[in-house]
Amino acid sequence: MTSATPSSAELPRYHPRSTEERAEQTRRAIVAAALEAFRIHGYEATTMGAIATLAGVSPRSLYRHYGSKDRLFAETVALGTEDLLTCFAANLERMPLREAILEAACGATVDAHERNRALLHLASTQREMSRYLHLTTRRMVPPLAAILRVWTGADSDDDDPIVWETRATALIGALTCGFGHWAATPDSDVREQVSRAVDTVLPILHSASGHKETDR
Repeated sequence: MTSATPSSAELPRYHPRSTEERAEQTRRAIVAAALEAFRIHGYEATTMGAIATLAGVSPRSLYRHYGSKDRLFAETVALGTEDLLTCFAANLERMPLREAILEAACGATVDAHERNRALLHLASTQREMSRYLHLTTRRMVPPLAAILRVWTGADSDDDDPIVWETRATALIGALTCGFGHWAATPDSDVREQVSRAVDTVLPILHSASGHKETDR
């Protein structure tokens, strides 16, 4: 008779997680819950207690990781910027620069409905949230500069960090401006607003590139 009990080799083994791993898992659960709540219910209607419940953590644990709703919102923005950078880098391998930017910004990061419009408008006008948003976008500069540098095929002789970070800052400023105008203008189209801003800085980005491509 064959035993139905699996052999010891097939049984899962226990792998203890470090305190840092557990804390990171908790933070990810909190941010995911906050992002869902903000998108569905809006920033003002979402309470920290509701986020704690959705994340499956205690309010005390929530406040230990994120001391305020503003800081938690900033973390959801940071998550979105990471997604944008990942998408942008992948897009550059298969489409022209302009389309790579717009697809990453308007496709992967922004679900253009009214709650997100109101949320972005609040983030750009409310003082504390605006401060966190600025800090988050500043963190994008070095990785975005690196992506642009790789795209241009620049060699070590053209490796001035100030130059590349200035180009990255110009692109981030354009995206921020485009999204800001979309958020402040009811019934406007997000891609149209962002396109207008991005087209302003494209000559700066193309001037650094040996690519011969037509984006428009």
